[in-house]
Amino acid sequence: MTRFRAAARIVVIAALGTTAVTLVGITIGWLGGDRAARGAAIVLYLIGGLICLFGFAGGLRGSVRPVRGGGVLPRGARRATQDEVNDAMASSVLLIGLGLLAFLAGIIIDPHARLW
Repeated sequence: MTRFRAAARIVVIAALGTTAVTLVGITIGWLGGDRAARGAAIVLYLIGGLICLFGFAGGLRGSVRPVRGGGVLPRGARRATQDEVNDAMASSVLLIGLGLLAFLAGIIIDPHARLW
């Protein structure tokens, strides 16, 4: 149940952030004299790329974790547990999926994009 709640939080945060930035893109596109849909599509392309980048970076993280001591700097390294590795991969897949979904939304609303 904890993983479901964490995934739901990630989806809600990504949806709220994407909505807010898309509204800014619509406003900028409208003020710039272009169609509002074009501004929103460009923002969705950028957001999708950024979310995919975070997903790929999370998936490329190695299986070594820092060991925290009493200070600010880690005092060594340890192997990640299987739960930590599974959680990192699940988060990575979720972020890449959300990024691709943002790309798809941008393609759908972009007046300059032709799908066929």
